Amino acid sequence: MYGLHPDCHGRRALRASARAVGERGHPVTQIGARWWPLDWRDKTSGVSRFTLDQLAGEMESPPLWAAIHRSPHALADVLSVDVSRAAAAPGVHAVITAADFGEHMYFAGLPFSDRRPLAKDRVRFIGEEIAVVAA
Repeated sequence: MYGLHPDCHGRRALRASARAVGERGHPVTQIGARWWPLDWRDKTSGVSRFTLDQLAGEMESPPLWAAIHRSPHALADVLSVDVSRAAAAPGVHAVITAADFGEHMYFAGLPFSDRRPLAKDRVRFIGEEIAVVAA
């Protein structure tokens, strides 16, 4: 059996072997014990500065928010993507589609190595990303 003492044969020997390992082992103090991150007090009290806190004073305009348009269909051909209304909306800074990426632009590494950042000709599952609007 995997993980047992080599001289362990039978139920009694199993118990004795387990007891011997337990007796000579080190006391376990971390399993089940509460553990607090080192910076928890600063983060929960408001002392820590987060990214937006640090950049807010240095920015000329407020940060942008992104909205992602996703496919409502499980498998469908993308015939066209019309972003003219989104691009003309007030406050919109950029609209990104698959046309903005290179022809051979794919995610790196498995399991996404055959996926583009945004769907180009076909969507393969419900929720696949088609366009991104930054406003």
